Amino acid sequence: MARRRARAGCDGHALILLKVRLVRNRESPIENLLAPEAPSLRNEKMDLNLKFDDRGLIPAIVQESTEAGGRVLMMAWMNEDSLKHSVDSGYMHYWSRSRQKLWKKGESSGHTQRILRWFVDCDRDTLLFEVEQHGGACHTGFASCFYVELDKTGNDLPPQEEPLFSPDSVYKA
Repeated sequence: MARRRARAGCDGHALILLKVRLVRNRESPIENLLAPEAPSLRNEKMDLNLKFDDRGLIPAIVQESTEAGGRVLMMAWMNEDSLKHSVDSGYMHYWSRSRQKLWKKGESSGHTQRILRWFVDCDRDTLLFEVEQHGGACHTGFASCFYVELDKTGNDLPPQEEPLFSPDSVYKA
């Protein structure tokens, strides 16, 4: 299969959509990241050349599909394991720094994120995922974690939207 690339203007680097190479003191093969509806492509090996930080983490920015408006939904951290789980399942998985564990988005709430496309920035140290969001993305009940607008002095403005769900009814201890 030929590589699909989107040209970027950042020092002539290219955003590589399907073929990349992983570097973090060792190489690690990871399968093609496509939703389960594309089984003919999912078994192809990918080489990733990502720059994880000294904790083995890389930031992942998540936005809704362009068809749904393209709103930025959240930012979370990923490690190699969460990236592999995301690749294998076609659904977003992250690394929780506070709980020190892997988690699948929606494992408690049912508000999952099906991966449509993904990108890497020109420095290869940040990922961007375009997803099909089911339910709210924010644990506070809002569609996006970025629902608090700030005024020019940095003070919170009132939210311009209502929560999609009540966290108390979704996240039970």
